[in-house]
Amino acid sequence: MCVVLVCMMATGPKELKVLVDLAMISATGQGDLEVQKVSCLHAAATGYAPLIYDMRPDMGFIEFLPLCQAVWRSLDVDDKLPEKFVCLHLL
Repeated sequence: MCVVLVCMMATGPKELKVLVDLAMISATGQGDLEVQKVSCLHAAATGYAPLIYDMRPDMGFIEFLPLCQAVWRSLDVDDKLPEKFVCLHLL
């Protein structure tokens, strides 16, 4: 599952949306824990999306800082975001 997750996340946010939708359909009826895992995946990937999808190896500090600011705004909205990211190991 982890290899599939990394491959789906690496391809882009649209593919991640499809993965989350399919996982949510699959998790429905299997219990609250499964639905919570999918919700954590979606929240973490959305919150950290600038660093996952927009960061490039050739970026300098000036280009990198706005990506961090976008993640900080996400953290202001959801202070549990780091825990959700850590919870992805449960998938």
